[in-house]
Amino acid sequence: MRRRPILAAAIVALLAIGPACAQPASEDRPANLQPTRDVSVTYRVTGLGQGEMRITYSAAAEAIRTDFSGFGPPGPVIADIRNRRMIMLLEDQRTARIHLLSEPEIRTFRQPEPGTRFARLGTERIAGHACTLWRITPAMPGAPPVTMCLTEDGVMLRTEEEGERAEAVQVTYAPQDPALFGIPQGWQVVRD
Repeated sequence: MRRRPILAAAIVALLAIGPACAQPASEDRPANLQPTRDVSVTYRVTGLGQGEMRITYSAAAEAIRTDFSGFGPPGPVIADIRNRRMIMLLEDQRTARIHLLSEPEIRTFRQPEPGTRFARLGTERIAGHACTLWRITPAMPGAPPVTMCLTEDGVMLRTEEEGERAEAVQVTYAPQDPALFGIPQGWQVVRD
């Protein structure tokens, strides 16, 4: 059974196709592919995975936390880009699994893969916020295109890939607690 699409669309597409800093606006590419400020977004997820997902982004820490409810991994996943690591928090075991990110993995968090194509499809309003709808075609042969609605400041409000969809139901712009992006004190740490 394939479990990649929504997780990939929500995390990889949000994080790995774009830089953390603003880009010059153009007709063929969004101005920002990651949030330019702290934000927490709750999504309703439909398709193979059913439930809710919350993505919390700290611009200052260059970190993203994804929490799942009803599907997905057994705990939060944190992309700690500045410290070059991915962390999966296994709450029932009080364990943090750490995967150190390679240089190529770090690069994918900061810039689109050469050959990635963007096509503007229109505009929408989701969860009270305006966004531009884009079709993003990855450079990797055989990788399915992703349709994504992004705000001007880089917040993903909807993503669709191969019949799966995550759509924002709540968007909260506010400073994020740095503790959300770290390993809780006293937890066991396991490195991959």
